Amino acid sequence: MKTRKGSIGNLTLRHMAINSIIAAIYIVLTVLLRPISYGPVQFRLSEVFNHLVVYHSGYFYGVVVGVLIANLFSDFFPFDLIFGVLHTAVSLLITIVIRRKVKNEWTLMILNAFVFSANMFLIAIEFALLSKEAFWPVFWISWGQLFLSELTVMLIGMPLMYLLNRRLHFQAILEGNRAS
Repeated sequence: MKTRKGSIGNLTLRHMAINSIIAAIYIVLTVLLRPISYGPVQFRLSEVFNHLVVYHSGYFYGVVVGVLIANLFSDFFPFDLIFGVLHTAVSLLITIVIRRKVKNEWTLMILNAFVFSANMFLIAIEFALLSKEAFWPVFWISWGQLFLSELTVMLIGMPLMYLLNRRLHFQAILEGNRAS
């Protein structure tokens, strides 16, 4: 059975197993680093996994499930569950669409970093809604802080993901034709 390269459909047992591993690593990394993973200022290091869709859109599932389960441990549950999963799913889908046109790995990772950072407005809405203060000042301050923290993590993660891809071959792993 042939699947379209980079498609997010046609899940195989291989895709499910690999995405389960990605989700598990995302969850463990997020929860272990809990003090910096949640809240209005966060440096969620597990967010570097968002770059996996640069290599294959099939990683969408592992990242989204990882965020969903990791956000069950948030002090802002259930709001983090809703807004966090929405943020991740929308951002990944935007990058998947961009990936169809942009083929350069570094350009895609930079665009992905900015897509995720800009879309942190969704998390800023969450914090503004939860705040007892006036909505708009909290929103703008939160969005600024979240934008910068997300951008920092995503940019720092770029060389790591680049080097890991050189060693592991992310696209080939999901497609089952792993290069040596």
